[in-house]
Amino acid sequence: MRSRTPLILSLGLNAVLAALAVAQWTRLAPASRQSAPVRAPRPAAPAVEPAVREPAAPANAPPRLAFNWARVESDDYRQYIANLRVIGCPERLIRDLIVRDVDELYERREAALPAPSQPPWANRDSRQKADAQNALPRAALAEEKRAVLQELLGFPWEGEAIRLCQNEEFVWILFGFLPDDPAMKALSLPKSYEQASERIRAQADNILLPADRAALNALADQFEAELATLIGPSQVEELELRFQAISVLSDFHLDDLDLTAQQARELARLSRLIKDPIREDFIRATNVSSDEEAHRQQAFNREVAKVLGPSQYAEFERVQDGRYREALNFSQQRNLPRPTAVTAFELRQAAEDEARRIRETQGVEPATQQAQLEELQQVTAAAMTTLLGPQNMTEYLKQPGAWLNEISKPPARP
Repeated sequence: MRSRTPLILSLGLNAVLAALAVAQWTRLAPASRQSAPVRAPRPAAPAVEPAVREPAAPANAPPRLAFNWARVESDDYRQYIANLRVIGCPERLIRDLIVRDVDELYERREAALPAPSQPPWANRDSRQKADAQNALPRAALAEEKRAVLQELLGFPWEGEAIRLCQNEEFVWILFGFLPDDPAMKALSLPKSYEQASERIRAQADNILLPADRAALNALADQFEAELATLIGPSQVEELELRFQAISVLSDFHLDDLDLTAQQARELARLSRLIKDPIREDFIRATNVSSDEEAHRQQAFNREVAKVLGPSQYAEFERVQDGRYREALNFSQQRNLPRPTAVTAFELRQAAEDEARRIRETQGVEPATQQAQLEELQQVTAAAMTTLLGPQNMTEYLKQPGAWLNEISKPPARP
C-alpha cells in the first residue's frame, strides 16, 4: 500500500483527527459574565505534592520546617492561587490545578441536580419541553463555572481542551502551528458558543424565524471575532483552512488520491464553495436547499477540475464512487497496482449497466432475459478472474465481489 504521509502532513489531518477534532470543535454560548462565587469547598488536595526547589540554607541558619501542602491549600481559590505563586509554582501548573479543581467541583454540583423524569405516556412535544427545562440548571452551572474561571484565571478554560492538548498528539496536527496557550484557548472557546446556539434553537422550538437566524449569524460573527482576538486574523485563516480540510478528506476521500501539498491545500480552500463549516455545521445558522447544494457542488467541481487537470480529475471523480473505493481498498490489501482497481471498477460498472439494460428491455421473454443475465455474469466473472488471478478472485468473492451474484438476479415482475 502506498504511503499517504505527505498528504497527511500537508493538510495536518487524518481520518482519526477528523472524527475527534469535529467533536471538539462542535461545542458552544457567549457567557453573560455575572459575578460568580470563587470561595467554595474545593476538591481534595493532589495526592502527590509538587516538588519545590528552595535555595540551600546557610550553615548557621535555624532549622527550616518541612514543606507541608496544607499550608498551601485554601478553600478560597484566590488565596490558593496566591499561595501557589508564593512557593514558585509555574503559571501553567497553577492553571491546570485550578481548572481541574473547578471541574470536579461543578461535576459534583451537576450530579446533585434532580434527575429528569417523564411519565411513559408523555408525547414527543412534552418530552422536548421537559428536556429543555431540565437543561436550564445545568446550563446555569456551566455559565457559572466559566465565570469563575474567567475571574480566577482571566480566561474560561475548558478542562477537556487542556487534556486533549496535553495528551492527544493528533490534536496538535490541527493546532500545532499555534503556541501552546493560544491553541488551548482556541480549543476551549467553541463550547460556550455551541451552548448559545442550542439555547436559541430551543427557545425557537427548532422552528427558526428570520430573527432567530439573524441571532445565530450574529453569534457566528462574535465567535470569529473572538477567535481572531485570541490568535490573530492570519492564524484564524490557517486554522480555518486546516479545519476545512477535515470535511474535504472525509467527504471527498482525498487520502485516496496522489496530491501535492499545494493541491491538497487548494482543494481545502475551494471546499468553502460547498460549505461554511462555522455557520452551517457549528452554529447552524443556515439551511441550504437541495438546489443550492447542487449548484455549490457544480461550482466546486469546476474549480477542482482546473486545479487537478483532466487525468487527476478523472481519478477524483472515480474515488467519489463507493464501488471504486471497494476495488481500490481490495487492490491495496492484496498489493495489486492501482490500474487493477480501475479496471475492476470499470468491469463492474459495465456489467451492472448491461444487466440493467437487459432487465428494462420490453417484449423479451423472461427465460431469454434470465439466460442473458446468467451469460453476462459468467463472462464478467471470467474477466475478473483474469484480471485478479484465481487466488485473489477467491478472496474478492468473499466480500467486495458479492455484486457478481446480483448480475443474474431475475428482473422483478409486476
